Amino acid sequence: MKDLGLPLIVVVVSCLISASPRAGAQEVCGLQGVTYNNMFRNGFEANTPGSAVQKTDQTELLGLWNFDKPIAIAPIPSGGSPAITITEPASSGPIPGHFVQLRGTVSGPINTGVSVNGIPAHVQNNEFVTPILTLSESGPTTFTATATTLDGATASVGQIHDSVAANGVRLTANKTAEFPNRPVRFSLTVDPALAIQQITVDFDGDGTPEFTGANPLLLPATYTYSQPGIYTAEARVTTASAGVLTSTQTHVAVDVVELRIRACSVYGALRTRLTANDVAAAILVFPGEHRPLYEATFNALGTNRPVYAGRLGTIATGLLTPLSASLTVITTDEAPPQAYRIRVVQASDGVWRIEEM
Repeated sequence: MKDLGLPLIVVVVSCLISASPRAGAQEVCGLQGVTYNNMFRNGFEANTPGSAVQKTDQTELLGLWNFDKPIAIAPIPSGGSPAITITEPASSGPIPGHFVQLRGTVSGPINTGVSVNGIPAHVQNNEFVTPILTLSESGPTTFTATATTLDGATASVGQIHDSVAANGVRLTANKTAEFPNRPVRFSLTVDPALAIQQITVDFDGDGTPEFTGANPLLLPATYTYSQPGIYTAEARVTTASAGVLTSTQTHVAVDVVELRIRACSVYGALRTRLTANDVAAAILVFPGEHRPLYEATFNALGTNRPVYAGRLGTIATGLLTPLSASLTVITTDEAPPQAYRIRVVQASDGVWRIEEM
């Protein structure tokens, strides 16, 4: 896996050293209530909105569009029971073809994840969207959507679907989640046996098609969503003999702020729980296979756990992908300041946890 941390460590440490010794580290994630001010982007206290978002498959943790807007305090996940519903498809039943996407609502404490049959879904603004799921060709397929909190509380809902004959039209995208202002590649396939009269494709779901024509090969190669949100693209193919045939694809334009708070809340939970001397709760921020190691380490600290928590450091910057975050943490207890990396990833249950520290 590509290491995202080393260049950030060099940049952040140099910024701290060049700044006033009393400046310390800025809590980008808001866990200590500090107003966000784009520290460390292009030097100390820089303010350059035009260059804030990298044009790569990651986005900078500092990649907000409005740099004068204070960041909200990242809530610390604690307790609570999740709830989940499936809204699309509306109910169990036949699905044309062998593929389906589930969408629904979810509630619970921050960093509540969703998975469907063990496949993590994208969660945003109390909604979830799955990647493309495959239906069995030999009989009904049961899909179980499960919401899971960081502490392990769960809620589930299910649907059963049969695969029936496809209608000959399929709209697909190369990814189901991407940051805004980055192109998403769509393609449309139409059964050559169908006599096409007209094709319309509405990429953003506002009812106005961005493409109208009669040749699926002329569909624009990409479409770019400018704002965070969940969009359902729809292709409508009017044919001479089969009427109007449709195909949809739901896409998540990732909300950087919400994703950042989700990642930061995991680190906040670790600090808060160690401060409270709650080892059993603290190790829940790690994947199950890593918990015995951290449990032994935290138990060995004894009454020094709150001191250790206080010296873990401050999140200064990092990189995000829709499925992970690489956070650079600064400790300023000693000179020169030290930096280390924390990698937070979405687990198979949809919950974000610290994979590497």
